[in-house]
Order: sequence, then structure tokens, then C-alpha cells
Amino acid sequence: MAPRKNFNSITAKGVTKGVALVDFSAPWCGPCKAMAPVIKRLRHRYRGRVAVIKVNIDKDKKLAARFKIQTIPTLVVLDNGKEVKRFIGLQREATLAKSLDRALS
Repeated sequence: MAPRKNFNSITAKGVTKGVALVDFSAPWCGPCKAMAPVIKRLRHRYRGRVAVIKVNIDKDKKLAARFKIQTIPTLVVLDNGKEVKRFIGLQREATLAKSLDRALS
């Protein structure tokens, strides 16, 4: 997963072209832990085409506030730095893959 310090360079509009999946979570969150294997499979499946970024909301409070994160896990799909889809709570891998495929097309 991309390190937090590269978040802006990866997602900033006009800086990087492409699709990103941002996983807002916390280590103490049970549903976030349940999503981890799904995120890992998606990272592998979309390697080289989608940046997968994990954001710990406890450590990156400003970033969580910027995206108005109120519930975790929250997964945000960005296309060229612009939010195109948001998922709150546990999600099926197929649902996330469908959204990533749309963003890539």
C-alpha cells in the first residue's frame, strides 16, 4: 500500500492521472480488520492500475476531516484526485471491483 506521505502526490488532481482506492480505517476497528483481506486482494488484482492507500484515521485526523469521514471503514474511489464513489461499512469484493473497473474505463 502506498505510504501516507505520498497521498497528496498520488491523489492530487492534475498531479497524477489514475485511479486510487483509499481505505480509511483504524487498527482497533473490527469491520476494518474484516475488510483487510478484500483490500489486499484488490491491491494485488489491480497492481499497476490502481493505487491502494490505507489511511489510519487516528494518525491522519486532518485527512479524515478533509474527506469528512464519520464511519469506518470508509472506502473512497478517486479518479485523477476527484472522488467518484464512496462506500461505508463492509463491502463485497465484487462491488468494489465493479466501481474500480468503472473508474478505469
